[in-house]
Parts: sequence; structure tokens; C-alpha cells
Amino acid sequence: MQSGTVQLTVKGMTCNNCARSVERKLAATPGVTKATVDLQAGQARVEYDAERVQPDSLYDRFVAFREGLGMEVLPASGGNTSFCSMYAVYEALPAPLKARIAGLRIKHDGTYNSGGYVRQGVTVTGDPRTSPGALHPLVCTHPDTGRRLLYLGRCRNAYLAGLDLEESEALLDELWSYVARPEFAWEHVWRAGDLVLWDNRCTMHRRDAFDPGARRIMHRTQIKGEARPA
Repeated sequence: MQSGTVQLTVKGMTCNNCARSVERKLAATPGVTKATVDLQAGQARVEYDAERVQPDSLYDRFVAFREGLGMEVLPASGGNTSFCSMYAVYEALPAPLKARIAGLRIKHDGTYNSGGYVRQGVTVTGDPRTSPGALHPLVCTHPDTGRRLLYLGRCRNAYLAGLDLEESEALLDELWSYVARPEFAWEHVWRAGDLVLWDNRCTMHRRDAFDPGARRIMHRTQIKGEARPA
């Protein structure tokens, strides 16, 4: 097993019981082998199995199921991260729309990375039907909670398999109109030293814009999933 270590800054924590609670929650994360919080030093040390850590990738067969972001340097304004519950989005869909999307599969395009750059070895195509990427069920069941959820990814070059391109794009636009509703989202306003962990299987996230000349330094970790979405 290859191991790795992440050092995190812990601010504003003075309670030993709180520190032990954080250790237990971190240690319960699959892939994490040990977690210790040193209140005096203001540091948390997380040891993990590096073989289970990879970039998150809806365009791949096996999706990172847990992610974490730690803030080191933040801009004066902007750059907040918003999270959306895909449980809530699916549950809000009208019954006819749920029936319409039942059994459909969505292609999550793998042409571009999270920075918007073309991945190495990939040829850009303007047709999402022929672009690289994995097919996943549009509606999935969470393996731990048993709840149904909508499994969307990046809007760019997404495609619903088996549909005409125009029909696919129209249906995806309709679904995205629900995702964009503010009642399904929570915004995290970053502070230096913050650490946010989330379940990637039932959550979507986005970043607000900020001054491109400002510094924004974050540390990101993903834990590899062990099963395909179903």
C-alpha cells in the first residue's frame, strides 16, 4: 500500500472532545488510515492510502465518491463554493418528468479537464455523441442511503444516449433548470484553514468567480470509488 499524508490547519478549536470527534469523522472516511488533531500546534494530520486517491471523474467508469477541499490562501472577495443536493433536485421533479428520464443514460464528456483544457491524447469533436466519456445512469440509487438522485455532471458536451441531439439538449436544459434553483444549494464562504468534505455521489459543486489577479490556494483530495454508479 502506498501511503500519503496531508497537513491541515485547525483554527478556533480548543475543546479536546471536539478534536477527538474530528479525528473519528476523518478516520471513518474510506481510504483514510489515521487522523490526529494537535490542538496546541493547530494542526490536523491525515494519513491515507494513496492507491485509493485519484482525480474525481464523472467521465470515467469509477467515480471519486468523497472529496475534500482545504483553503490556504483566499482572495479578498469571491471564490466561494456552492454545493447542490442531487437528492433534493430529483425529489422536486414532477412525476411525468421522472417517468420520462427513467432508464436513460448520460454521457459525461471527458474531452476537457476541470481547468477547461483539452486532455492529453484527446481529439476535440463538436458532437457530444462521438466525444470520449463514460455512460452512467441519469437516475442512480445511492449505495449507502438507498435514496434516488439525479446524476448530472458538467453541462458542456453532456449527452443522453439514444436520443436525437436536439432532444437530448432540450431535456438536459429542462433538468438543469431545477439544478439552478437556490433552494437546493448551500454556499460555503471560505476562511483560511477551512476544510470541507462532501459525498461526490449525491452532490454537485461550483466555484464563484474572483479577481484573476488574486491568489487563491487550495488543497484538494479525492477518494476513489469502488463501484460504478447504478
